[in-house]
Amino acid sequence: MAILIMGILMTMGIGVLRSTLEHLSLEETRSRLNHFQEIFVHYLRRNQRLPCPDVDDDGNYDGSEDLTGGICTRSSGVLPYAELGLDRHEVMDGWNHFFTYHVSNQTNTAADISVRCPSRHDWTASSVIRESFQGELTVTGSGTVDCAVAVVVSHGPNGDGAHTVDGYRNATVDAGVDELENADDDWTYSSHEFSGNHDDLLVSFSATELMAPLIREGSILAEGVLSSNLETTLTRIQGALFAFAAGRLNDHPGCPALPAWTVDTVYAEGEHVIPPGTKANGYFYEVVVGGTSVEQPTTWPTVVGQIEPEVGGSVQWNTVATVSSRNRHHRHDLPGGATTEASGVDGDVHDPMIGFVPFTTLSLSPSDVTDPWGNPIRYLVDGRCAGDTLVDDGLFFPASCGVSGTAYLLVSGGADGFDASHYSAGISSGCHASDRCVAVTVFELLDRMTSAGISVDTFTGCP
Repeated sequence: MAILIMGILMTMGIGVLRSTLEHLSLEETRSRLNHFQEIFVHYLRRNQRLPCPDVDDDGNYDGSEDLTGGICTRSSGVLPYAELGLDRHEVMDGWNHFFTYHVSNQTNTAADISVRCPSRHDWTASSVIRESFQGELTVTGSGTVDCAVAVVVSHGPNGDGAHTVDGYRNATVDAGVDELENADDDWTYSSHEFSGNHDDLLVSFSATELMAPLIREGSILAEGVLSSNLETTLTRIQGALFAFAAGRLNDHPGCPALPAWTVDTVYAEGEHVIPPGTKANGYFYEVVVGGTSVEQPTTWPTVVGQIEPEVGGSVQWNTVATVSSRNRHHRHDLPGGATTEASGVDGDVHDPMIGFVPFTTLSLSPSDVTDPWGNPIRYLVDGRCAGDTLVDDGLFFPASCGVSGTAYLLVSGGADGFDASHYSAGISSGCHASDRCVAVTVFELLDRMTSAGISVDTFTGCP
């Protein structure tokens, strides 16, 4: 009997011990999972991105992120503990298996991801992060999470699908359906209460959870602040461009010289001449009824709009305007784009080419033309509006420059940078949806000038 009682007690003791150890392993796992948000935030603070997984399936997870050609070798693997500044045991659960780490880096190709998460972003490659970025991972089950940035999974006591200290991965032959979802490395994960039927534990992180601490401390500017700073920059550049154009008051020939009238010449309707020799009076004339000129020409009246036939002939002439009105006295052109970000001077780069804001020409500094993400504002100007030696039309009423009246575009590519392919057709491409653009028309510029009392030519084109 005594031996029986001792056996029962020993059996109970082993059960209690096993239960206690299991509880300790569970609590240790939960504790480590709960620390990963702080760890990721700290990494984001220093690097403006998240690390790639460690995927060295060669018997040695060395704690370094693995990249191929500068991008993550895979989006799922082991937490790169050395890269995160951790010891190896800190990225292992209570059952001595590595946590699985999956990070959003836009490698998932499921058709609905771009619809569900339109602002999904590569969180491992960006040099700048922002509040509105999303991830592309989904967690179903107890509390659905969509567009998560990262997921960290413990595969629980059974370790089905877990990465081992030997550098390999356990099979999933005994895993349930939900546990299989956590081991197939696709974009969907499953979360349930810890139980014998589902012994995985996981944490997921949204962009808000990771960004909020950085925004509170000022390490990352809130979206509203970034937008406000960008608008200030764009307004500053617009003001400088307006001042440049408004100050261009130099004379500029508008049309080639007109021929002098000659006798016995066939003139067609719409042709223009000036009176010959000593008859020149500063006006030019247009044929309204064609024919052959005779020896007794018109008296060349100086009343604009007066129509008079030649004496004894059939040609009739209309007094159009003064010759000087054909010339431009207030050119009001814009600078061309700078050829490089650093040059800062008018480089005659214009539509359909994409230039940079010529900050030196505009008396601005490089910081005055840089967006809040550290990228230069791009400047697309219609060459017919710019002071280009080949075109040189400038700004005047009615506008002859500007596609659909647009004189220039200012473009910020935002946090993900500028993509020149969106503007391959120049100004006519319009503003890409992911960018912040300002389109300024010829009429906006000239209306503002006339409102300020600045002389603006009305130029109807060369007759």
